[in-house]
Amino acid sequence: MAEARPCSPGWRRHVPLLFAIFLDMMGFGMVIPDLQTRLEAFGAQGWAIGLVLSSYFLTQIVVSPLWGRLSDKVGRKPVLVICGTLSATSMVLAGCVLLVAALLPLRGYATA
Repeated sequence: MAEARPCSPGWRRHVPLLFAIFLDMMGFGMVIPDLQTRLEAFGAQGWAIGLVLSSYFLTQIVVSPLWGRLSDKVGRKPVLVICGTLSATSMVLAGCVLLVAALLPLRGYATA
């Protein structure tokens, strides 16, 4: 029977980073239902709601390779901090927006 190995002592240094990623994903998960409700309240049509919601993923397809190359050069942690800051800024600004047209670039900015 194989013995269970204890976790390496270095795992604790990743806790702040994992917590930051967890908070970012929680915020992202809360934005989707709220964004759709807000767009409907603004009177947006279905195609506009779909465009705003999909802009995040479409931008992600374009910028992910760029962020990957940058993280190979400067390291993962600085890139994660930059991306988390951009995402948080985008979410705060999206909370202040009153126009459907202004939400589209903000959703793309959340990914960049």
